[in-house]
Amino acid sequence: MTVRADHSTTQLISCAALPLESHALRGLATAPLTLGLRARHADKLVAVLAALPSAVAPVVLLAGFGGGLRPEQRPGDIVVATQILDSTKIPDAAGVADVPASAEVAEVLQRAGLRVTTGPVWGSERIVRGGAARRQLALAGAAAVDMESAPVAKALAGVRDRSWTLVVVRVLVDTPRRGVLAASAIHGVAAYNTLRRVGLALREWRPAPATAGTVAAALQWRAGVSDSVEVRDRSGVDSIEEGS
Repeated sequence: MTVRADHSTTQLISCAALPLESHALRGLATAPLTLGLRARHADKLVAVLAALPSAVAPVVLLAGFGGGLRPEQRPGDIVVATQILDSTKIPDAAGVADVPASAEVAEVLQRAGLRVTTGPVWGSERIVRGGAARRQLALAGAAAVDMESAPVAKALAGVRDRSWTLVVVRVLVDTPRRGVLAASAIHGVAAYNTLRRVGLALREWRPAPATAGTVAAALQWRAGVSDSVEVRDRSGVDSIEEGS
């Protein structure tokens, strides 16, 4: 990846899980990093950040496909994460990370004519199958589910020598009314095209000064859930099935 400083102090670093997602995001100013499923190569992102000049505050964009959790959602809708929720390593409570730049990004995408909502994204180690499991995650306050946001957030939380901003954008391929198995090739093509439009819309975006760098302080994984998310029942997580 070619490192290029933008606006003197910020630089957009984009990443995705799959090569297909990275290809869709090729409209961005720099080529995305491909981190693999569950962001198993998140160390690549940390290495890129470590190589940046100390004066550069990176803006990390994690974008790609995700699963919807709310009944009103449709394939092709976009969810910009306001929080990242994770219980994969904490059995009794969710880890919570706030994403302050979400409102800015949602506004940019809406101006581009995209259907966008904001809300918490649940980080899972497995593909979520079945309506019951999705309903339980929705009851926990989540709007979408993916397998990369939590490990990326955890990797970034260890970067303490510079300010940085994290943004998570998910284009929904499947929803409660149209699950993973029912999602058609048409929906996949539509999601790809939407993700391509996301890359073009965010090519020149950088966070406002009041937002830039605030995530470094906010993104500290902690036991418990913020006041805006009440986890009432986590039993549905037990019905999450292993995916490929």
